[in-house]
Amino acid sequence: MNPVIEEAEITAKTVLTQDLFVFKLSAPRISASAKPGQFVQIDPGEKFFLRRPFSIQDAYGDEIEILIKVVGEGTASLLRREQPWNILGPLGCAFSPPYDGEICLVGGGVGAAPLKFLWRYLNDIGRSVEFFIGARSASEIPVDKTDPVFSHLKIAADDGSFGFKGTVVEYLKSELPPEARPYICACGPRPMLSALRNLMLERDLIGEFSLESRMACGMGVCQGCAVPVDGGYKLVCKDGPVFPFDEIDGRYWK
Repeated sequence: MNPVIEEAEITAKTVLTQDLFVFKLSAPRISASAKPGQFVQIDPGEKFFLRRPFSIQDAYGDEIEILIKVVGEGTASLLRREQPWNILGPLGCAFSPPYDGEICLVGGGVGAAPLKFLWRYLNDIGRSVEFFIGARSASEIPVDKTDPVFSHLKIAADDGSFGFKGTVVEYLKSELPPEARPYICACGPRPMLSALRNLMLERDLIGEFSLESRMACGMGVCQGCAVPVDGGYKLVCKDGPVFPFDEIDGRYWK
C-alpha cells in the first residue's frame, strides 16, 4: 500500500522523562497497513520546511503509537502544536525475521521503538522472542513500566541503576550460550550497532539492523540519507531503514 497523509488526533500521551514521550494517535489508514520497522513523517509546523521521521512503535485498531525524544526545536515545536498532527506514512521497509528459530531483539535507547512493534507482532503469532534493551540509566529506559512489554524486557543500564550493569551488547553476550544461533533484529545508535555487528561476526550470527539517519523527504527523492552497502549506496528512507546487517559496508562503521 502506498503511503497516505492523515490528520491524526492524539488519543493518549505518556510522559517517560522530561524530554521523552509516548503518543497514541488516531490514524486508521496508516495503522491498517503498518509493519514493524516502518516509520512516519510528521509535520512540525509552519516554521519548519521539513517533516520529522519517527518509528512506528506500535499499530493496532485505528491507532499508531510513536516515541518522541525532544532533540531540537523541530521536535519541541511538534509537542506544542495544536491537534491534529499531519502524518505521512507508513514509509520504509519492515523487519523480516525467519518463520522458525530463535529471535533476539536488541534496542538501544529510543532505537527500541520499532522493536516493541515487532515484539508484539511476533508474540501475537506465538513466536518465542527475547527482547534486550539498553539505556544509560534507569531514568532513560524508553518503555513505561505499565506497558505490557515491560515485564518481558531484559534491561541493561550503563550505570547499573537497573538490571544488568553494562551495555546491552555486553548483556546479550553474557546471556548467549556458545551454541545459540538466534536471528538478531536491532535498532539503536551507531556505536551500539557497531559493537553488536562485531559480536555477530564473531559468533557467525545473522540478522537485520534498522539504521537511524537524518531524513528530509523520507521517500528517496532528496538522496540525503545514503549509506554505503555492498556494491554502492542505498537510501535509509526508501531501501531501509531495515537492512541485512552484513549488507552494510564497513565504511559505515568507521
